[in-house]
Amino acid sequence: MTATIQPVASDFTYFGKAPPRRYFVLAAERLAMLVSEIRRLAPDDTITIMGHSQGTLITLLAQAMLADRRQRCADCLILVDSPYSLLEPKGEEQTTQAKLRTLINIVNAVTTKPYARPSLSELQVGQPGYGGRTGHGWTPSQGTRLDAEGKQIVFAERDNRGKVYLYFCPQDTTVALDQVQGIGTYGVPDTVHVAWKRKFYSTERTASLPAMDALKDMRFHQRMWTKLLRGGKPVAVGLPPRHIPLRMEDEARYPGGGVAPATTLSQTPLPQEGRYI
Repeated sequence: MTATIQPVASDFTYFGKAPPRRYFVLAAERLAMLVSEIRRLAPDDTITIMGHSQGTLITLLAQAMLADRRQRCADCLILVDSPYSLLEPKGEEQTTQAKLRTLINIVNAVTTKPYARPSLSELQVGQPGYGGRTGHGWTPSQGTRLDAEGKQIVFAERDNRGKVYLYFCPQDTTVALDQVQGIGTYGVPDTVHVAWKRKFYSTERTASLPAMDALKDMRFHQRMWTKLLRGGKPVAVGLPPRHIPLRMEDEARYPGGGVAPATTLSQTPLPQEGRYI
């Protein structure tokens, strides 16, 4: 890909050869160790991990390590612009089936048994477990905060323990590269299409495997961030569950809206199919 893009890109700073990334495994080991140490010292503390881009891979791997050791995972994961892919880019050795099953297994390890101590009612002002973690206007069902104009607004409270959130952006041009095709740009589709042969000369077999159709029942949620306007208004984040088109008919075909050869040669177009938000 580097050799293809460099001759036509005005700035190919980010297309040079990268160093080996074995440090990813060490980083995941250290993160898993940190979670374990917090659990040892303060077992009732809530741990939320927010990972961005490559950090989401480290976050997921750390949870797999903890699960393999039969230790508690983090209480909540927030994955932003993740390059984790459910597809099989050129030269990829891991299959779609394996990637999907891995993601489902990790999500299941985080979400299957939410740790419920302390209860939200114990965190109200005046309760023994309060510890200064909430304010006088907070209750287990709602909270208050100031908006951008300084006005006080009321919002519904929720317990995020035992949940995984994916925030993806169709304008993320890096995660959209052909050799990545990550869920941080394209989100998780309802199903993924797979094709395989038992032997190289066999007839190809195909199937559709549940992806978001499976994950949405496992306390996995995804949100779409986009700077695009639809109907003259921003696309709201946090709407009630529904399908939202990844790309409208009149919107740019490629992430980021690029039309130059460097874009069309290196990125996968955005499909118009919806994502369950």
